[in-house]
Amino acid sequence: MTNQQSHMTIAIEQAKMFLLKICPIDELPSDYVRDVVIGFRLNHITMIDALTHFIKIENDLVNMIMFNEFLNSVIAEVEQL
Repeated sequence: MTNQQSHMTIAIEQAKMFLLKICPIDELPSDYVRDVVIGFRLNHITMIDALTHFIKIENDLVNMIMFNEFLNSVIAEVEQL
């Protein structure tokens, strides 16, 4: 696994934990994610089950992470001006 791949893997897992534990319900990206998160937070499903459901949205998580990294780089460039 390359450095970039391991960085992305860690970022994906952090995004999953953020969605499950921290992100406000009304800011979740879709009804599917909302249902999984609510089920987890109400202890109707286990973390393993929630993470298994999140396999379906991993591509979306990668896109979100890449977009956030792009925005961070744009902000850093603007701050240097």
